[in-house]
Amino acid sequence: ERGISGTGLKKIIGIEPNNKALNFAKKNIPNVDFRNGDAFKTGLPNSSSDIVVLFDVIEHVPKHSENKVFDEVRRILKKGGVLLLSTPNNYFLNNLLDPAWYFGHRHYPVRDITKLIESSGFSIEWVDIRGKFWTLIYMLWFYVNKWVFMGKLKSCSWLNNKDDKSFEEKGINTIYIVARRL
Repeated sequence: ERGISGTGLKKIIGIEPNNKALNFAKKNIPNVDFRNGDAFKTGLPNSSSDIVVLFDVIEHVPKHSENKVFDEVRRILKKGGVLLLSTPNNYFLNNLLDPAWYFGHRHYPVRDITKLIESSGFSIEWVDIRGKFWTLIYMLWFYVNKWVFMGKLKSCSWLNNKDDKSFEEKGINTIYIVARRL
């Protein structure tokens, strides 16, 4: 039997620390159990999850606290469970053209992020870097829209499509990792 929204998953739990975002998600995303919590303290039981997804999360936790996040992920994952992670790649052009990088938004070298994950009791199964030039341009457009125009500009479908296509092959922008709990 197919599970939630055709994913095959029986249950999806979303953890969100911001109450406004949590309420928005609860109202607008059906069939997901959204709960208040954060990357350090999810409130989920030990060994209760098959998969944990951390897409664009780890670079936002306080510097040098990443191991605490991976410890929490390890705690809630079943033995053999899978961590799916994405984070910005530490690459000269990514850093130069990401306005948030100048204010502390971290980008990781692959060896550093994999070492952090492995030191927390995971084995790395797959690593890839995706996103190209158009992702850099999209990121600039995104921040200009967010910070200068307060999100009032309409989405640029042409640029969105270019950005999406740039993730179809190896690139420079985003590190993707699949790791398994030992």
